[in-house]
Amino acid sequence: MNYTLNLMFTFLLLACATVKADITASVIVVDNGNELFRAWNSNPAEGISISPVQIASRGEFLSVIVLFSGCAANAEGNCNVTLDMVVLDPGGNIYGEFKGHELWINKPAPNAGQMQLGVDYMGIVVEPNDLPGNYSVLIKAHDMHTGQTATSKTAFEVEPTSN
Repeated sequence: MNYTLNLMFTFLLLACATVKADITASVIVVDNGNELFRAWNSNPAEGISISPVQIASRGEFLSVIVLFSGCAANAEGNCNVTLDMVVLDPGGNIYGEFKGHELWINKPAPNAGQMQLGVDYMGIVVEPNDLPGNYSVLIKAHDMHTGQTATSKTAFEVEPTSN
């Protein structure tokens, strides 16, 4: 009987140890990724200006970043969120992809309602011979504590080369 009570108590503690939340994520393509990460890490409370890229210039380094909120914290107050990301060219072919990367692993949960800049990002350089047209970016953020998934998508345009 005592063993059963201890087991039930342990189960209740484990159930309460993970704070359930609804994860959200937003993917953004920017041309100032290094500056953005530096500003975010130095003082995000001051506010950070994020300007999404609509039209990408060939040869320009782009950063695909993810902002998220609502990850569930474990008993230590940490979240564990992984990230899958894929970029599709105008023909629907995979231009770049990664799976299972860190969005926010074993790090303190952001305050309720607060957006957090994810750790990993994808770098892209549009090469001279890359197809012109609309490039789609799709992400999935996986909250490992709750099993929830948040998705987001965006796009940017690559203009034809000028001859």
